[in-house]
Amino acid sequence: MEPAVWNSKGASSFKTLVDARDHPLDQLTPTEVSRASAAVRRHAAAAGVTGSLRFNTVMLQEPLKAELLAYQAGTGPKPERRALVWVLNPPKGNFFEAVVCLADGAGAADLEDAVCGWTQIEGVQPTTTPDDCTLAEHIIMADPRIRQLLATRYGISDPDLVVFDPWSLHGTPEQYKGRRLMQGYLYVRSCKEDNEYAHPLDLCPLVDLNLGKVIHVDMYDEPARMPPTMVNYHSALAPATTGQAWRADLQPINITQPQGPSFSIEGNLVKWQKWHIRVGFNGREGLVLHQVGWQEAGRLRPVLHRASLSEMTVPYGDPNYPY
Repeated sequence: MEPAVWNSKGASSFKTLVDARDHPLDQLTPTEVSRASAAVRRHAAAAGVTGSLRFNTVMLQEPLKAELLAYQAGTGPKPERRALVWVLNPPKGNFFEAVVCLADGAGAADLEDAVCGWTQIEGVQPTTTPDDCTLAEHIIMADPRIRQLLATRYGISDPDLVVFDPWSLHGTPEQYKGRRLMQGYLYVRSCKEDNEYAHPLDLCPLVDLNLGKVIHVDMYDEPARMPPTMVNYHSALAPATTGQAWRADLQPINITQPQGPSFSIEGNLVKWQKWHIRVGFNGREGLVLHQVGWQEAGRLRPVLHRASLSEMTVPYGDPNYPY
């Protein structure tokens, strides 16, 4: 199947120079991520950066629009493959942004990859990642003071029954500004399948990820009463909540497409009806749609070059301290 043609002037005989499996907007491969990380480690060592490196994000640095369109029209070279890397330097808290120029060719040696941009960024923190959430949970659940508070305030001696819900920190208290922080809300469950959100605790630990420790715990002077009501949806536990078993009078639903789906996927290119959409992702925006076009009259009409949601706010949290 021939890749999509991106040609706003509409010659139906125009052949794209970009294979759908080797497009400049394709995400970094695992090998490229490893190569970019290795290049950053070499550069950091040569630049005298001491201590550990914690990689926050390694993602494609998209080529400029003009470079991409020139290449696809056959009037310019293939854009250089680059990786954008955000890396932290705990426990010092330094934050570096690197751009790595990846050598062309899948078999290129690591030594050919070079850091072509290196900036230490002050006064900001990179995005919170799933790894940060896991690290915060480990720090909190291993903290002796947290374990003591669970035991003395709630009589909880089994930490495996405690669930940590990590959150990034907003409205940081003045004394903690400039640090890489996460806060967490704690819940308890009666068993592994229990719905922990029915049993919130009043402990809210604050974690410094660079130092790897709990630096503060918000709590009431006296422990709040833990809601005892069970609210469950697990098939084995739901009867205790609803007073009856799950419904058994529903007939099965079968959804089939005997002739296959109405869309096709070629690498990151999705074709559906007359739409052509190149799908991408990055660590800051999430889903990105590239080069959305509409097939019409023998040509692919450009609709938009790039679309993403750079920010979304869900205002359901309590804005008051300490939440």
